[in-house]
Amino acid sequence: MNINIFRAEKLYSKGFTYHHYQTHFSKGMVYYHNNSEWVLGGDLSARLTEFDMEIVKNGIWLPSEVHLIEWLMENDFIFRIIHDNPDMRVTIHCEDAITGAVFSPTVSSLADALACLIIKILKKRERPFDTKGKVYGIIE
Repeated sequence: MNINIFRAEKLYSKGFTYHHYQTHFSKGMVYYHNNSEWVLGGDLSARLTEFDMEIVKNGIWLPSEVHLIEWLMENDFIFRIIHDNPDMRVTIHCEDAITGAVFSPTVSSLADALACLIIKILKKRERPFDTKGKVYGIIE
């Protein structure tokens, strides 16, 4: 699931970046463009179309739950996701492994809880984020 445009705008207004995905866009990523949500799609082996590239260039990327979880892991956060079935709410207990700061938002969906968590982290402005590149392959 992806966050909606309102959460995305709030996230970006607090300084959210994820350079890897913002420069290496791919099929399956969701964007908000011309008052609609668009998914880059089609044959995975084919290149992105000219229209796909227009959406990437002029749209707003709506990160998924997976993207937000990866951002937390790559920025040295330790977290636990708790689903409260009776209330249908999600709580994330999260600690910054570098500064020790603790965060714990509770929201109605996982995507919203992750976005709210990252917004709280960015508001605190304790240190820089998104400074590492994704590492692929085997490290020896």
